[in-house]
Amino acid sequence: MSEDLSRGNLVVVAHSEERLRTSATTLLRAAGFEVVAVEDGASAQSLLRNLCPSVLVAGVALRAPAFYELCTLIADENIATRVVIISSVHTVGAYKRPPSNLYGADAAIDEHRLTEELVALVSSLCAL
Repeated sequence: MSEDLSRGNLVVVAHSEERLRTSATTLLRAAGFEVVAVEDGASAQSLLRNLCPSVLVAGVALRAPAFYELCTLIADENIATRVVIISSVHTVGAYKRPPSNLYGADAAIDEHRLTEELVALVSSLCAL
């Protein structure tokens, strides 16, 4: 990895499912973001501390540590990283209300909306 990966347009994608990691990584790289993809919370935690990415995109079911524990780490250690959680939807057409608690994340996106909304959401968080 190059030295200038800290901040700027660096995004860490942390998801246990390879299909979703690959999809998110492909979308973000095509939009010009530098992306590091990992499959577990421990790897994401290390990257947060060492690289301070602009955005962490994490699966809601991330383990060891869980995404909300990473949000706590970011807050406790004053890491300037925004967090997007990817939620899974079992019935795509069903009514779904917005989450009342993001557990420290800045935004949430449904898994089935990644293609249409992920790049714009990450771009908006990078601009903050």
